[in-house]
Amino acid sequence: MDAEKLRRIFEYDPGTGIITRKVRMGNYPAGSQCVSPLGRYLKVTYLGKTYLLHRLAWVLHTGEQPPPQIDHKNLDGTDNRWDNLRASCPSTNQCNIKVHKRSQTGIKGIMPVRGGKLYRAEVCYQGKRYQKHGRDIEALQRWVIDTRNQLHQDFTRN
Repeated sequence: MDAEKLRRIFEYDPGTGIITRKVRMGNYPAGSQCVSPLGRYLKVTYLGKTYLLHRLAWVLHTGEQPPPQIDHKNLDGTDNRWDNLRASCPSTNQCNIKVHKRSQTGIKGIMPVRGGKLYRAEVCYQGKRYQKHGRDIEALQRWVIDTRNQLHQDFTRN
């Protein structure tokens, strides 16, 4: 992504996260917002190339190429305010996720084993698994939270 070229075409407001067009693009007039959905993110297409808005925001704000992944701190992929974006890698990006909707315990990182009489707590970081087994789900939850805080640091989401 060429920052200078993109800055002539798009404008980014870091306070609101909104990206607007500076020039007419097909049916979209100059000054219109870029708000086309693509899964849980927003995108814009220019000259046949699709740009994810959080990656475009990074280039427009910093003038640099975006990192391998950009994490949305509040988990809202449409919220591209600068304060909500941070550089990430696949490992740290996975640290900031919600509990899975099919979780049997409702607690991230804790799952039943052996018919629900025993539980396994698991925290993953940079390809390594940290596990603990037990019957006391509250003690396992405290262990998961402490381990995540230690390993994941700023990317922790419990």
